[in-house]
Amino acid sequence: MKIMTRSVQLGVSAVQIALSGAEDWDSVPPERRGMFVGTTPLGGDPKDLMPALEVSTSSSGELSMSTFASDGYSRIHPLWLIRGLSNNILGIAAATHDFQGVNANYCSGEASGTLAISEAFWSVAEGRADLCVAGASDSMVSFSEQWMGRLGGEGAAFFVLREAHPSDRWKVTLIKSNERLTSEIEAEDELGYLGTAGFVVALARRLLSGDSARLRLSSEQILSISE
Repeated sequence: MKIMTRSVQLGVSAVQIALSGAEDWDSVPPERRGMFVGTTPLGGDPKDLMPALEVSTSSSGELSMSTFASDGYSRIHPLWLIRGLSNNILGIAAATHDFQGVNANYCSGEASGTLAISEAFWSVAEGRADLCVAGASDSMVSFSEQWMGRLGGEGAAFFVLREAHPSDRWKVTLIKSNERLTSEIEAEDELGYLGTAGFVVALARRLLSGDSARLRLSSEQILSISE
């Protein structure tokens, strides 16, 4: 817990929940289990920097970099950098659940969650993995004022992907579209700006509601998932 920011806690927990609902996932050999995660590299908790910033800022609000270096640096929480590593969710979750197969961590802004799920899809489709966990997590609560006035929210969603069978509930097909997922906008209106987790949370909400949903794989192709 000492190296988990709020976003990492949400992500690791979401992976645990996703696997708890996947039947016989642990029967898959560890080297055939893949994991793909979307994150935002925002560093550790901003509160960990406050002691250093306070001692380095004048009464008029000007930050002195020389004072920050001489007096402020030693006041930064020693785990601040480690807590902010972008691949913490992937590292902790993969080690906890013994995922030794293909994996990747994406830090490509709002597209990160989409990239994670699409790469997991292709990893299973191309035979590089028998089972993949994919999704994204973000906590923008502490950065609300930096997102063009949008209220910062937080959320995480992860999916377990494996080879489809006729008896499976979800049907997967490829179709062409450039439309943004409508429920992604709806989720932001209700939950606040979710950063890289926006798409995956919207996708999860759409699937849980029983509606069809679509995942963009590229500028021309998207993955269509419907009941």
